[in-house]
Amino acid sequence: MRKHVRSLYLLFSPMNHPVRRRDSELPPRGIKPRRANEGPPSKGNGMHCWIDWRQTMWIGIVIVALCTMGCQKEDMNLPQDTLAQVNEELITLEEFNNELRDIKLEHGKLPEDRESLDQLKTTFLDQIINRKLILGEARRMNIHVSEEEINKTILALKRDYAGESFKATLENRGMNFEQWKQRLREKLLAEKVIITVAQFDGPIDDKSVKQYYEEHIEDYSFPEQVRARQIVVATVEEAKAILRMLRKGEDFAKLAKEKSMMPERLYGGDLGFFARGEMPEAFDEVFSLKVGGLSKVVKSPYGYHIFKVEEKAEAKVRGFDEVKDEIAHHIRKKKSDEIYHNWLSELRAKAKIKVNKQLLEYTH
Repeated sequence: MRKHVRSLYLLFSPMNHPVRRRDSELPPRGIKPRRANEGPPSKGNGMHCWIDWRQTMWIGIVIVALCTMGCQKEDMNLPQDTLAQVNEELITLEEFNNELRDIKLEHGKLPEDRESLDQLKTTFLDQIINRKLILGEARRMNIHVSEEEINKTILALKRDYAGESFKATLENRGMNFEQWKQRLREKLLAEKVIITVAQFDGPIDDKSVKQYYEEHIEDYSFPEQVRARQIVVATVEEAKAILRMLRKGEDFAKLAKEKSMMPERLYGGDLGFFARGEMPEAFDEVFSLKVGGLSKVVKSPYGYHIFKVEEKAEAKVRGFDEVKDEIAHHIRKKKSDEIYHNWLSELRAKAKIKVNKQLLEYTH
């Protein structure tokens, strides 16, 4: 259920649009290998999204924010160092700067041009206003999150972190455990509110599902895919030496763990399945190889690669019966989105919202 609620919050921040790997300036990331016809890998793991819950929870309200900015009243007579007032609750300059700092920590920097930066700040303030309204509704509806629920969630999240890495992640975010726990509490509380007010429980008729499938058939069509391993090293001499070892029968996965400098070495260099164009151009070499075949040494901006093809999956179209449940779930989610957007718009229209926009110039 929680996964469904998180799906209501798509990443619309201008700093969070996913990029195709070939267009990215970053090297291929080490990810757990994926299966054939699984679709592109997600950005980051689930734990990262929970730690950085503001991205998945609050940044995703931008569309509603843009539609509702006009509902707020500009007020220069707010208390000193107060950016906004939402009913009886204040949003201080310090609170805003702390949350904006977390965005900078995540992305490295904010937009440099004044217009884009001002738009980002205005939109981000509007998202905080939305958050205050949702949590205010939780109080009005007498919705609570128990310590047991919070502790259960924390235990689940910590499983993805070895040793002291969980603590180090929080420190890198500039917060202590209690601060993070409070943010987690608010996130779980907001999820409960949304489940209560924005869950579409009506039927989805077969005709609508079939129509969606026919109109979006390209979403269920998969090109040829290859599952490959790679070894990446810094010099051509080392790459050639490794290739000679492989041709003499050395185990590719073993050498990848020992020699490769890319993160997927943990999986023996296994990249999982990918289609042509999903990886940087140098990776297209694998599509000319047979299963079990080794590539020559391939140069790229990331180093010198050797590839081995493990499996190939032919192009296919997923049949209607295979995907109809997924489509019904997608349609239900969209209807839940609409309910949520309408509910939040009405909530804002009834709220007393005052904003000191000039004070935004002093945020950083």
